[in-house]
Amino acid sequence: MRASVIQKACRLTILANFALFCGVQLVFAQETAFTIPGEKRKEFALAAALPDFSIKVLGYVKTIRDAKDSIIALDDMLTLAQRAGDRVALLREKATILELLGSWKAASSAWSLAYSSAPGTRESLDCLVSASVCLLNIGDSAAVLALTESVKYSGLDEVSENRLKLVSAWAQHMRGNNQSASVLANPSLASENIFLRFQALLLMHSASAGAEKEGFAGQISSMLKNNNELASTFAPYMLSDIATFASTKAIVEPEKTDAKPAAAMSLIDAGEPKFYQVGAFSAEENAKAVLVRLKAAGIAAFLATKKNNSTVLFIVYVESGGDPPRMVLRLKDAGLEAWPLFSAP
Repeated sequence: MRASVIQKACRLTILANFALFCGVQLVFAQETAFTIPGEKRKEFALAAALPDFSIKVLGYVKTIRDAKDSIIALDDMLTLAQRAGDRVALLREKATILELLGSWKAASSAWSLAYSSAPGTRESLDCLVSASVCLLNIGDSAAVLALTESVKYSGLDEVSENRLKLVSAWAQHMRGNNQSASVLANPSLASENIFLRFQALLLMHSASAGAEKEGFAGQISSMLKNNNELASTFAPYMLSDIATFASTKAIVEPEKTDAKPAAAMSLIDAGEPKFYQVGAFSAEENAKAVLVRLKAAGIAAFLATKKNNSTVLFIVYVESGGDPPRMVLRLKDAGLEAWPLFSAP
């Protein structure tokens, strides 16, 4: 037995030397997918029926550094969750992370599953509103209108109802129905909620023309000067080019590197990828480590921070340049995955 092991080791050594001689990298083992450590998972399994199960899980997920690993952990914990409230909480967190990653279709599915886990409650109805926001971001205006119509008279609170109207307004605007869009958005212009009011102004600006459009632009610029948080207003309002307004920080704030993000563009633009996302992390130091790797490979990149409620991600982006396929190869040579984006992040 010992001899066969030695022989096998010798064969591998010879093979490795031959590969190096030929300029080929020999890979003996691939990186394994993320899993929750056995003892930790056993601890969660024992706590699955307790009232604080989702609180414990979400606390643990916050410690996971890679966003994709967080999704894997949440999917695993969803198989253990026994209470509807826990499933809703875990699915909401999953959907939020997917939104921050720009995975709108998957996020919409997660929001819809959150609704189906506890249908009819105000919290779950708000999940359907969020699902419609995600559908809007992938340009499916017909699905948005169908979904918003299905929850239109379901007893939403005032903020959720106005948010739903704004989502419907954007869908109508995408279909060229600017008058209907303006009617839907108009009530939110007087909202006490500053974010709703700001989002309504973005819609009205996008759907108007001439002096009226300039008037809305002035109001938007004024609001941005007085409230920096509005510059990071989240989804689906990047359909309106917020970067054109004075004193705007842009939807996400890139780190000062050699590369600069292009001006915001419509999500319905087609063609080749404009950017590639090469990493998303809950720990900033991990994202900066990727920036160092990219710089060493001669690839200019920038770091952006995205926040939705208490979830924060540090995301590394690279412009596709004049030859997107070549950029993908360069990123793979650097040992990084490339997720295409067809609009500005």
